[in-house]
Amino acid sequence: MYGAFRREFLHEAVMGTAVSPIRDLMLQPSNIMHPDEFYFPILAYNSKLRLPGACVNSPSP
Repeated sequence: MYGAFRREFLHEAVMGTAVSPIRDLMLQPSNIMHPDEFYFPILAYNSKLRLPGACVNSPSP
């Protein structure tokens, strides 16, 4: 996976308690072969989590 993330964002993504339900769900053995390809974009474009360095205004589909 490639991406440019702030150190604060990665710290919250890996160690934060606000994202632990998402992290635990993504790390469960399932059909997702590469959970990191979904995990970081979900956090980066989720304005409700208010992570440092995340996109505040997510693009509309």
